[in-house]
Amino acid sequence: LEAYESNGEITLSHPRSSTKSSMKIRNILRRIAENAWKTGDPGLVFLDEMNKYSAIYPERIIRSTNPCGEIGLTDYEACNLGSIDIAKFYDEKIGDIDYQSLSQVVKTAVRFLDNVIDVNVFPLKEIDEAVKSMRRLGLGIMGFADTLYLKEIPYNSEEGRNFAANLMAFIALNAYEESSNLGKEKGNFPLFEKSRWRNEDYYPFAMGISKLDDELRELLNKTRNHKRNVAVLSIAPTGSISNIADTSSGLEPNFLLAYTRFMTKSNGEREPLIYINRYLERKLGDLLNNNELKNRIVEEGRLINIDNIPDDIKKVFITSHDISPDDHLLMQDVFQRYVDNNISKTINMPKSTTVDDILDIYIKAMKMNVRGLTVYRDGSLQTQVLTSTKNLKTSEAPKVKFFVLDEKHKLRARPRKDSLRSVTRKYKRDDGTTYITVSFDDNGEAIEIFVSNGEEKAEIIGRLSSIALRAGVSLEEILEQLKKVKGSYAPGVAEEIKKAVTDFVKLWGDSSVRALENQEIDTITIDGSAKDPEEVEKFVRANDLKWKDGYYIDANGNTYCPICLSKNSLTMQEGCVTCINCNWSKCSVS
Repeated sequence: LEAYESNGEITLSHPRSSTKSSMKIRNILRRIAENAWKTGDPGLVFLDEMNKYSAIYPERIIRSTNPCGEIGLTDYEACNLGSIDIAKFYDEKIGDIDYQSLSQVVKTAVRFLDNVIDVNVFPLKEIDEAVKSMRRLGLGIMGFADTLYLKEIPYNSEEGRNFAANLMAFIALNAYEESSNLGKEKGNFPLFEKSRWRNEDYYPFAMGISKLDDELRELLNKTRNHKRNVAVLSIAPTGSISNIADTSSGLEPNFLLAYTRFMTKSNGEREPLIYINRYLERKLGDLLNNNELKNRIVEEGRLINIDNIPDDIKKVFITSHDISPDDHLLMQDVFQRYVDNNISKTINMPKSTTVDDILDIYIKAMKMNVRGLTVYRDGSLQTQVLTSTKNLKTSEAPKVKFFVLDEKHKLRARPRKDSLRSVTRKYKRDDGTTYITVSFDDNGEAIEIFVSNGEEKAEIIGRLSSIALRAGVSLEEILEQLKKVKGSYAPGVAEEIKKAVTDFVKLWGDSSVRALENQEIDTITIDGSAKDPEEVEKFVRANDLKWKDGYYIDANGNTYCPICLSKNSLTMQEGCVTCINCNWSKCSVS
């Protein structure tokens, strides 16, 4: 921040390279902002701020974060996350949170996550040692936006931020109390004696705005000698688990209040399911008997543009894009004041946002207590934003040649039909005769090659050539490589294969063309349901899509979900690219 304000430079380096360079910090931040304006990436993390509050600094230095940024990690550390659904603790009788029950669950969750460390199996010795030497936890929340709906408090209000501060301070109070109890029972984390807990002026977060601050400071001071965990709190993306719990994600406002998802029935049919936030349904009551209004809510996904809904309801039931970037940032700052690890949060910005607006948010964030942020300008992941259900169905993807990727996006051989048209040639040499059979698919392309003379090398050529053909390698490339092999056998086989292709054209050329012309068009319905690998690859090839940053993109910049193939359905939620149609999240993919 100081370097930015003075137009100074920073040194750029890499731990595995001795090369160093310097660059104006303003130039770097502008380039970051320009890319964030275009794509939503990259996010920013403030490592200095993380280390400033780290209990183990400078003995161990936080150098990076996990993919979504909610936990800063030292070398070889792993994250250990859990989330509590705050909305489930709302007591209608008192119109508030049942804090006694919440206290019990927080303490149980701390013990549970601490036990996870001991029963877990880590892939590397270094990871095992790092995790167990610090025993870092990441207990957080979900359901915060739904809780605000229940309490009828706007997310973008001072009242909402005060509630957030007191809620998170209460969770921190109980989580740290239980970690201290565990320290007494089972022992402190092994690096405790080298931690900053020995310093009387150390606190793991900023505090400063909750009515529980004095009580929290008193607890932290009283328990300085007993700490089971180097850190205990984090607010992570909860896309998948919050859907299972039917609650809002993390500390984020709801992205949509209503939408359509598709369920595949046992007979294979896809049935559309309309979802409306249950607390909104309860609040609107008989108003939803008006089908026209209900359909409008589902189509819009939000209330702000719907005239015949009372203003007091619209004020409370707001979504991500109804909230200003400043209000998003202020809420993140409030939560971070009572969280010792980090927070995964998206700062949603309107489509009209400029690069300078994003830079302004970056500077404001650096002046606050946040430890990182992601900005998402509406539409920055695509050229056309899908914000309703009216464009969910399209039919695309004519029948085309395709190859198949496995779940790790590695090539595997495409399937072959049970019967194929083939040409067999006899290759005579002084040392024996080789029979070469080339089989062709319905498009007239070579798909399989058998080479047989009773010897191992012939079978090797045939098997490797066949698998290469079925994985998408051109026959021309295979023949070129065979011709480069030393000796006369492989080049001779290549020549015979080439002749077999010529023979095929003479024998079946006309009928092959007619068969191709008479093929029925195969379609894939894009309806929000998951597609199998072969459907995905047909669609990718037909539309010339490219794999980029975990999803597909076409030549015009439109994005496609890698699971359901929905066009321009990707948004940034909680710092993660997420599909609003099938709920795929980049953060949930390992």
